[in-house]
Amino acid sequence: MNNIDLVFYKPRLCIIDDKGRWKIEDNISSQGKDMIPFTPLTFDGSKNDFQNYGIDIVYNALHGENGEGGPVQSILDQAGVPYTGSSMKASMLTYDKVLTNQIVEAKINDIYVPKQVVYRSLSQVEDGFQDAAILGGQVIIKPSMEGSSFGITQTNDKDPELLKIIKSLLRETNKPVLMQEFIKGREITCGVVTDLAGTRTLPIWEIISDSPWFDNKAKYEEDTEEVHANLDPTTERLIRQKSLEIHSLFGCEGATRIDYRLSNDERLAVIELNSSPGQTQKSIFPQMIIKSGISMMDFTTSMLRFPLERM
Repeated sequence: MNNIDLVFYKPRLCIIDDKGRWKIEDNISSQGKDMIPFTPLTFDGSKNDFQNYGIDIVYNALHGENGEGGPVQSILDQAGVPYTGSSMKASMLTYDKVLTNQIVEAKINDIYVPKQVVYRSLSQVEDGFQDAAILGGQVIIKPSMEGSSFGITQTNDKDPELLKIIKSLLRETNKPVLMQEFIKGREITCGVVTDLAGTRTLPIWEIISDSPWFDNKAKYEEDTEEVHANLDPTTERLIRQKSLEIHSLFGCEGATRIDYRLSNDERLAVIELNSSPGQTQKSIFPQMIIKSGISMMDFTTSMLRFPLERM
């Protein structure tokens, strides 16, 4: 909200709680303190609350399945309200890590997709030790449909807790769980932006952490350093080119972030695509924006103008 230009826009905070209930600020100056029920869709011919409040556009900063996986986009499409970020279809595709990996592997050349095993039921989990060994011993276990930092565990085929980790995620998320080979090397991420000026990459970032993986604990609790990546020109060009190709392949718009591992032998491996990268003070994406020479307010304005002016 702090990065919205109040000269041109009058923002209202709208949230969706953990029970799926929409709420909106009772008045513009309440700063999120006075939230009242909000009805995004009606089916009796009456006006919905987007119309009642005169809302012209939604700036989508919601994480998790609702904001990144297509449900909110579907509701906004039905309500006829433009929104920032990718479409419902692009969001649904990229939120599914298994499907994303399969599509990238089939369509994008000169990039490595780590080998993976997908667990869709508890009965499959008993093969976990064997699967991990086939994948090279060192593996990453993560939900197939969650935010980029949620539920990630690095482990190996000798870990006595291996099967328990997979089973716990299956029960917790009620969705497939992904086991992926672990790529030793550098953790690299590249932002891509599509707005009225076209599609372009942002400065490439590297994540340096004591944690082997950039999960929620590493992101918010541990001593993690996020820096402008020092890459040779050939590798930098490759990362930028592949990021543009992946972003365009799924029809993404607005802002995305593609995460990679750059192996010790300089092999580029794609990890996942985030169609709604975080934009908080602790997030990587705003650092990329500022490094590119754009203020966050100008970036936010460009994200709002794009869906409005292309209508």
